[in-house]
Amino acid sequence: MIVYSGACIVLISLVSSAFTVWGAYAIFKAAYKPKQDRPYTFTEQLKEQRMPSGFFVIAGQQGAGKTSLMAAITITDYIYHGNERLNEARAEINYMNAIDSSWQLHAPPLAYRGKDAVHLDPRAGVDSLHIDITRFGLPGGSLDVQHLPPGTFLCFPELDADLNCRNWFNTPMEIIDAIKWLRHQDLTIIADMQSFDRVDAALRELTTDLWYVIDRRDRYERVKWWSKRKKLASTEWTFIWLKPQQNAVLRDVLRNDLTPHVEKMLRKCLADGSRICRFVFEGNIYERYNSHSGKPYFYRGLEDFYVESHVPVDYSRASVEAFSESNPLTFSKKNGGEK
Repeated sequence: MIVYSGACIVLISLVSSAFTVWGAYAIFKAAYKPKQDRPYTFTEQLKEQRMPSGFFVIAGQQGAGKTSLMAAITITDYIYHGNERLNEARAEINYMNAIDSSWQLHAPPLAYRGKDAVHLDPRAGVDSLHIDITRFGLPGGSLDVQHLPPGTFLCFPELDADLNCRNWFNTPMEIIDAIKWLRHQDLTIIADMQSFDRVDAALRELTTDLWYVIDRRDRYERVKWWSKRKKLASTEWTFIWLKPQQNAVLRDVLRNDLTPHVEKMLRKCLADGSRICRFVFEGNIYERYNSHSGKPYFYRGLEDFYVESHVPVDYSRASVEAFSESNPLTFSKKNGGEK
């Protein structure tokens, strides 16, 4: 039988406590990542400070989560800075009305506008206002544009389809100039594109920030702890943050025959010009916007859903002509193109 003295019991207790504390510290050390080693978290930054004035483009593969990220950022900005933007607009409108009695201006109810509706506050029934890219631009030109007060936040999904340079050989200067001067009116524009190269080169050069989505993850949790049914709890996007205007200048410099030392330094600046970022939205983001907003385009001029059967291919003269006509290699005026 072993008998421990009071001092031994105290010593054993202290050693045990030390091992417990050390073990907890070891676990914390293994799980904790220094701030500089973590992906850059944009969520907290947006909560503290609203989206700055600029032309932000979200790019990525089809289905990568570009539009959902744009909606999540818009909603977050509205929750934390919606009143700030609206107060900025009201202050200028009140000032203009005060200095000139001929002005009879009224502040809009919201600072957020976009091509598709974003449910900013579903419980209160607050949706973003509407604006199409053809209604955006500097007034005084050929476009019937909306007048935008300072602090306005604009969203343009699938902008590469609306401003496809193959359809618009020259993008209206009202749009280009409005993006060029947007900081003077403190405007924030976010657009998502699947193909960044499809838009006018002038718009690509005016892009202040380019976010390329590389990953999107949905996190689910049980509705009740005993239930098997789950609900979407949050969504996290990981994207690369690029500064096209800054990087373009550095790339142009790198084309010159510079000394290895300067070239190495500039290449490091190019590498540091992009950073891996993440944004987290709590809740179901897919209920806050229409991810199939382009569906009506497929029903324009609809009378009924007709089908077409394949023509037989037996290499007779008639079947060869019928096959060639039903499967043209180039568009003709008959089927909507030019010869």
